[in-house]
Amino acid sequence: MCQSLIYFLIFLLRWDSTKPASISNLILLKFNEVDEHESQTLEDIKEKEPEFYSRVIAVLKRAENDFAL
Repeated sequence: MCQSLIYFLIFLLRWDSTKPASISNLILLKFNEVDEHESQTLEDIKEKEPEFYSRVIAVLKRAENDFAL
């Protein structure tokens, strides 16, 4: 694969690595964001990027409600 194209790949990851994959625990990240996400805890993200954390939690909660989970 062309080196410049790899940055456009999207990966499906668990938001909370301690919980199983489900509609309320999956997020899409770009290739260059995966390692950073996997190297941090949710508490780290909540502390360093509170707006991002809140937005993700809101979207995951909405997905949970939309799919009546």
